[in-house]
Amino acid sequence: MKRFTVLTNKWKWLCCCILFLTMSVSCNKQLKEVPYSFLGEDNSYQSAADAVTAINGVYDRLRSIYGMPMLILSDMNGEEMNIRPDGGANVVEIDKNTYTSANGNFDGFYTNCYLIIDRANRLLKNVPRITMNETQKGQILGEAKFLRALIYFDLVQAFGDVPLITAPTSDVVNVAIARTPATAVYAQIVKDLKEADAANLPVKYTASGEIGRATSGAVKSILAKVYLTQKDWTNAAAKAKEVIDGNAYSLFPDYKDIFPPANKNGREHIFSVQYSCVKSSYGSSMGLNFAIFFSWPIQQSGGSCRAEELFASSYYPDDYRKK
Repeated sequence: MKRFTVLTNKWKWLCCCILFLTMSVSCNKQLKEVPYSFLGEDNSYQSAADAVTAINGVYDRLRSIYGMPMLILSDMNGEEMNIRPDGGANVVEIDKNTYTSANGNFDGFYTNCYLIIDRANRLLKNVPRITMNETQKGQILGEAKFLRALIYFDLVQAFGDVPLITAPTSDVVNVAIARTPATAVYAQIVKDLKEADAANLPVKYTASGEIGRATSGAVKSILAKVYLTQKDWTNAAAKAKEVIDGNAYSLFPDYKDIFPPANKNGREHIFSVQYSCVKSSYGSSMGLNFAIFFSWPIQQSGGSCRAEELFASSYYPDDYRKK
């Protein structure tokens, strides 16, 4: 028993010595973490796959403004639709035209627009140096210019003069950028769309993963609309004629055929932001917001948005759309 006690004490002594030495070494030598790799902007644009990922990232953010945010800001305070009183204070303000600059809908729309523009700017800066198929590279650059022009078109129509930023934002030091006159913003929009038009984007896409990307018809159509906004009637007519002569689009025989899911991205759709029900983050809240509101016999809830009765009544009695 005594011998066992002596051995035990020796082991305790030995463990204490090892622990002391370990602590001494660790105190004298600071831990330093050496990363094996770092993914930054300089080394993340290396291949054609990286370029595709980058343009997908620009498209991805379109959902942040082309769902309900766009409808709220463009239609809610008009005579087409309104919001239930409990549909949200900010939206009710817009519906009643009592909003101020503190309304969060404006900040959200504005911020998301510039996030899209920054992603496009980063792509346009970095993709040209990638060694890849030149036709594919030109198409991706054309798509990015189309998307940047589209968002600036939305911004200048909403706010007039806005900051014109065509390079990536690299720090938070010089972000208080002055507003650029609308004429200069429109000039950049036209420049981007002309260059996108020259990129000879596909007339249409057939692969499921490609549908929804910018087409040559989308570029020409938006450019025609920009010319119309500027009252440049000659160029607007010429560009619209190119779209018509391209024979890529036509009207459905029946107006109601535009809307069924089976006709999604159909013959009348020139450019449509794509949503999906596979993941909730990819979905649109429009179906929920416009769902019929049931209140009898028990409260069943429903959508917050509804058509104005006066708007519905404004159609002629025999107008097919009124049904």
